[in-house]
Amino acid sequence: DWECDNLNPFVRIGTKFGKIDKRDYCIFHSHGAQFFGKHAKKNIIELTENEDIEKYINGGTIRKEFLPYGQKIILCRGYIAGTAIAFKDGLKSQLPRAMRMNEIII
Repeated sequence: DWECDNLNPFVRIGTKFGKIDKRDYCIFHSHGAQFFGKHAKKNIIELTENEDIEKYINGGTIRKEFLPYGQKIILCRGYIAGTAIAFKDGLKSQLPRAMRMNEIII
């Protein structure tokens, strides 16, 4: 048991699972998707083409139609890679910059 009058130093400790947007929707962070994604039943997209996987991991946009629009959990070869947003122009990677790669060997 412990007490602390000032909890501000503890606000950012731990893994970021998501954030609440202005409409009170939870926007999943890639870490949250990797942790909870195995329990998801919908809004999952599996990337199978090497070119699509490379674009996703580099933080790009995959120019194909993914319906319905909205946030998706991304699988690459059966593993949860993170999240992306499906919109009219395609699928935009939400992989954090720290997790992106410049060169991928597949």
